[in-house]
Amino acid sequence: MPALQGRPLFAGRPGDSALDFRAALTAILHELLFAYVELTDALARRPAAGWARAAEAVGAAARNAAHLLNALRPAQAQSTGAALLRADAARTEGVAAEIEAAVAAFDAALEKGREKLVTAAGGEGAR
Repeated sequence: MPALQGRPLFAGRPGDSALDFRAALTAILHELLFAYVELTDALARRPAAGWARAAEAVGAAARNAAHLLNALRPAQAQSTGAALLRADAARTEGVAAEIEAAVAAFDAALEKGREKLVTAAGGEGAR
């Protein structure tokens, strides 16, 4: 599975908007953290006033982060699917090479057995 910091995960497809998901998500998460600190400050220092606006700021930042992550999911799914297909193809190639080696060994053993039979029979029945 590709790393979350990998460039393919955050690169848009051709024709998509030039949105830099990493920078946008970092900015929104900083905004969310700041809003959360403001909310805790409002609740701790002045619980009667100002907490509703701070709570709304936290909610808005969280919703923005959720929308951005939903926009990122198709690119992430495409990148993950491509990585899984590459891993499966490599595994299939490895198994195919093992099978080819086993068939070659089996053919060699059959040829050796046939030669022993021909030698034991004194050359009779050789085709």
